[in-house]
Amino acid sequence: MQRLEFATLGGIVRELGEPLHRVQNVYRSRGIKPIATLGNARIFAADDVARVAFALRDIDARRESVDVGLATASARPTKNAPAIGVAEASSVIVHHVDR
Repeated sequence: MQRLEFATLGGIVRELGEPLHRVQNVYRSRGIKPIATLGNARIFAADDVARVAFALRDIDARRESVDVGLATASARPTKNAPAIGVAEASSVIVHHVDR
């Protein structure tokens, strides 16, 4: 992955290999502001690109941990295992996310 000193939004998308909407969501929700604009192009600093990459990895890790909790809670019970109710399933998910 080539490190950029400055990057446009399109450059960030290409460098990180992420869809445009995910990158836009991160910089909007995290309050990452461009350091300059050239016409309609927003220019971001290299450390902002790193912040976006870190935030995307964090989002993916959190999503993966929730998916694991959902898979555990929604698995069909075997013959000898009791069924998990809605209350128990939600506590399993919340407990897993808190780790």
